[in-house]
Amino acid sequence: MFDLIAQDQFDRLPERYRERARQIALRVQEIDRLLAPAAAETVRDTALRLIGQFRPQPGMDVAGFGREFRGVCADLPEWAVCEAANDFMAGRVANHTGQFVPTCAEFGKQARAIIAPFHAERYALRI
Repeated sequence: MFDLIAQDQFDRLPERYRERARQIALRVQEIDRLLAPAAAETVRDTALRLIGQFRPQPGMDVAGFGREFRGVCADLPEWAVCEAANDFMAGRVANHTGQFVPTCAEFGKQARAIIAPFHAERYALRI
């Protein structure tokens, strides 16, 4: 009777694939934890850090920038937001002059480029 009751979802697989399936599932969970969205405080602190280091864009509304920045970073992990800010401040972003606060679109593009390998790996593992 014990053989008929599956202990987990992988018990239904052929025996030679079970361990690998468990390893893949663990890696997908690991990546999901890495990609968990950042807390609002982290996003706010990063926006303030950028505004404190760079000159504002001409005609920039700081409150509007904050709202848009929060929207752009809503689904980004905390470490990617911080790393993208570090990239801008260190001058590692190719098309950024280093004078003005990056636009929300530039920032989002940089942060998404940082996490792209993790999304690609997760997608490949799910297939």
